[in-house]
Amino acid sequence: MTTPSDPADLRAEIARTRSELGETAAALAAKADVPARVQESAAEAKRRAAAKVTAARQKAAVKADDAKHKADEAGHAVAAKANEVTQAVAAKAGEVTQAAAAKAGEVTQAAAAKAGEVAVKAGEIRERAAAEAAATKEQLQKGDVTAVARRPLPVGVLAGIAAAIAAAVVIRRRRHR
Repeated sequence: MTTPSDPADLRAEIARTRSELGETAAALAAKADVPARVQESAAEAKRRAAAKVTAARQKAAVKADDAKHKADEAGHAVAAKANEVTQAVAAKAGEVTQAAAAKAGEVTQAAAAKAGEVAVKAGEIRERAAAEAAATKEQLQKGDVTAVARRPLPVGVLAGIAAAIAAAVVIRRRRHR
């Protein structure tokens, strides 16, 4: 390094050197001041921790919003599915009701037809029984007791009358329900 010969340059060089020396002395003093360095280090750590806490809070808020949106979507999906199932059940209940009504109509018609058949059969049996009774009465009036005794009332006639009465009772009970 060359020293300047001009006094103004020399004074400027001295001022610059003093300034550099002052900065160097200040840096050395700062390195030697351990409590101040510990405070600076603690302050820096505190700033970093605060930044991490802020970032964590922001991240948690975003996750909470996402979870809320997902829960809302799931709730809407469940409500839609419940509505769909309710409509399907209502439709099926309507179908079952119609089928039951149709079947009840068929059963009622079949029972009425059977009742008609039984009534006709009962009428026929009653006519035969009346004819037999008239014939028996006529034979008894003529005094032909032996002919009447040989001709007992047929069991089929009695069974037919009992069946007709039972069918009529069953049909009446079903109609009154």
